[in-house]
Amino acid sequence: MLNIQYTNPNTNKIIKSTVNDIEESMALQKELQDEYSKFDFEIVVLDYPFTNELKETLPVRQLNWIVNNPYHPNALNDHILMLEAGTIEEDEFWSLIETFDWPSDLSYDRINSELLAGLYGPRGKTLAIDNKFRSVKKALYEAIEDQLDYKGLEYEKVIGLGDDSFDDLLSHIIGSGRKAYNKAFKNPVFAGKQPRNESFAYSFNSL
Repeated sequence: MLNIQYTNPNTNKIIKSTVNDIEESMALQKELQDEYSKFDFEIVVLDYPFTNELKETLPVRQLNWIVNNPYHPNALNDHILMLEAGTIEEDEFWSLIETFDWPSDLSYDRINSELLAGLYGPRGKTLAIDNKFRSVKKALYEAIEDQLDYKGLEYEKVIGLGDDSFDDLLSHIIGSGRKAYNKAFKNPVFAGKQPRNESFAYSFNSL
């Protein structure tokens, strides 16, 4: 049995329930997503037991992708390795970004080779770095969107990029270091003026 939780978008009430397995969670996700089609709806699985010692709360779609990933048969084992490595904290992450030295040559191939060679730690830690990068990028994306709205700025005039190019921009800002990231986090105009280099995110390919 799995414990699940979601928020009813109409009442903002938190609903807790149980289901038999991930498949039942996914079926319920689809059913409720259809019902609440105007909202970005997500069921969360509470304290999913990846091992007896390692439990994690995460969206059911992410959990399903980890456990039933048809393109990455080792996804579950890799996720457990990442959990065992522990969370990469902010200071450590930005110290690693500085060590990567992305601005010196903009070589994601070099950084990727270093990561795969274990230069920054064993596989579990490398995966944890990648996970932290993704969460930091998501936070930057949301901050820029919020700041554009708050300041009454038009995306097309300030950023003016398609989805893929915007993702490249966000990744490059992160690769440029903490100072650039913090400035872009608060100032979308600054973010929009940064170079559109090939994506720093490619550094984490094929991990």
